[in-house]
Amino acid sequence: MRAPRRFSSTPVGAAPPGLSPSTPAASTHRAANARAVAASTRAPAARPRRIGYESWARRVATELDSLGAVKKASRLRACGTTLVTACGACGDSYAHVAVVADCGLRVCPLCARMASEKAQLEASRAVALVPELVARGIGAAVAKAGLAWEKASGAVKHWSSRLTESAKGTSYASKMLDAAEGRRRAARRRLSDVRGSRAWRWRLVTVSPQWTPADPAEVTAAGLRRRIVELWERWRAVWQVIGAGGAAAAMAHVELSSAGHLHIHALVYGPWRAAPEVRAAAGCIVDVRAVTDLAGGLREALKYSLKGPGVRGGWIAGEPSTVADPRLAAAWQVASHGAQLVRHFGPMRAAMAHVEGVEGVEGVEGVEGVEGVE
Repeated sequence: MRAPRRFSSTPVGAAPPGLSPSTPAASTHRAANARAVAASTRAPAARPRRIGYESWARRVATELDSLGAVKKASRLRACGTTLVTACGACGDSYAHVAVVADCGLRVCPLCARMASEKAQLEASRAVALVPELVARGIGAAVAKAGLAWEKASGAVKHWSSRLTESAKGTSYASKMLDAAEGRRRAARRRLSDVRGSRAWRWRLVTVSPQWTPADPAEVTAAGLRRRIVELWERWRAVWQVIGAGGAAAAMAHVELSSAGHLHIHALVYGPWRAAPEVRAAAGCIVDVRAVTDLAGGLREALKYSLKGPGVRGGWIAGEPSTVADPRLAAAWQVASHGAQLVRHFGPMRAAMAHVEGVEGVEGVEGVEGVEGVE
């Protein structure tokens, strides 16, 4: 008997026998076949798996042990269990209390949900303050941008006077003139942005660098740590374009998909920029869209750092679901230890500081203003 084929024998891009290439069924077949082939070329850890929660958590803990994160593995194994301990508060030496243990790990869906909900609550209070904080600082921002434009204009005038026709295009003065003109254009744009701050709105910006899913090194702890650093560098290039010289406000969050794709979601209050312009600055895929539902924008910007099915539905109860491979989850937990996955920019910093100061919330490892997340 012939062994069953894993994929269709029809070449990718070709219609299967009996179907016209132009029919919807043929298009669906080609897309499914292409996805299957693409999945087979991924590194094993970059292939999502269909598995139940308890089996997944046990395997993640085993992978954490192999990476030397023994304490984190123990905490994950104990997460959700009930511990009975002496009270110590009421004075009765025979009194005991039951406590449900939590692990506080980023890859734990239970603890990540609690941290995400807390972060969203704090952020919702902070974003309500942002428009007023921007308005308060816009006068200084206009003055700063105007001064930068005047300085750049002075440099353009200076180097223009130093140029001669014979030296144009090759001389040191020509290079300096080009640089000064670039600074003047940027200052003019910034000045226009801050003068038009009344038209600023909330945007959701997603920065998605390309990577190599077939390379196993990309989804190791070291590879993921390197990609986090590179991702923030991409974001800084984006912020140079949309940040209006620091007068705009933003909250940016690093997220890892279950297939190993690292990206940033950022909630930005500032001037509109078309996606092609931002992509050119970042050198990667960037999506820019208006936010019509601010609560929904916050949820998108502050979701779990490891994308998965969450705790709603049947996964936690035992139903299999498609989730990150345990090797990827463990590598992400180790790679993100001590990493700053949430950052605030412009007046958003002052807004978060005000909320945290009022509520007495202390920042914890890698997540500003969120307790109990590693």
